[in-house]
Amino acid sequence: MGYEGPIYVTSVTELIGKDEQISATNYSASAGLTLRNNTGAATSNASGEILQVALYSYGGSELTNAGDLYLFDTDPAVAANATALAEAGVEHKTLIGIVPVGVGDWVSDSYGAATLQTVSIPFQSLTTIYASYRLATESTQFNSSSGDDEYLDMRLWYRRDG
Repeated sequence: MGYEGPIYVTSVTELIGKDEQISATNYSASAGLTLRNNTGAATSNASGEILQVALYSYGGSELTNAGDLYLFDTDPAVAANATALAEAGVEHKTLIGIVPVGVGDWVSDSYGAATLQTVSIPFQSLTTIYASYRLATESTQFNSSSGDDEYLDMRLWYRRDG
């Protein structure tokens, strides 16, 4: 695609953990993804562009749910299974991108599923990007029963401008 300079990747970060019940149309708890430099250290502020998003689902039968990955420049402090972002659109104003994920976007086997979404989401000078996954209306909830032990993790690939 003609990118200049190195491409960086965040650590794998948990969005939905064991026994965190998330119903259809509700949000996962927000999680922070620390931006790093070429030595692996957390960056001071860096602007750039998110190039790819990966989601990993494993540990149960709800492996390929549709939804939207919300990306923020400030921690929206969303609680697991929240039905909405904060009142008065405060968190909506910190969105830097929304990545739609359809059921057909996932590849899966008997041990888990993954989806890789190529995106182009610019971000201003940040040290952390925050994320929350909102299940689609037709999705089956995560961890609907005790012992389901379903997880949803993610990571980002990005380039930095500085």
